[in-house]
Amino acid sequence: MDLVVAVLLYAGACSLGWIGIETVSLYEVAVRESGDTRYLPLAYAVAWMGIVVSLMVVALWMARAWRWRQRLWSIALVAYPLIAGAWVLGFLVAVASG
Repeated sequence: MDLVVAVLLYAGACSLGWIGIETVSLYEVAVRESGDTRYLPLAYAVAWMGIVVSLMVVALWMARAWRWRQRLWSIALVAYPLIAGAWVLGFLVAVASG
């Protein structure tokens, strides 16, 4: 049962990551007022890489927990704040540089 819950939570995290990657283009709205968009690609890269690395790290942690016979669902939950943090960090790069 733990494996099923963990897989569902991780699938939800992957969906949230996909939504996060799709909404990174909203950073342009934040810098539209200043007109300085030269750091916008950096903000995109920070957010995209943060989201992808978060999902990869959580998958590795889940594999390690599976091998050591630990709870999986609690590790799968860690993906949600990591994804949100990566998106916000990219947004902060876009706003602070703009």
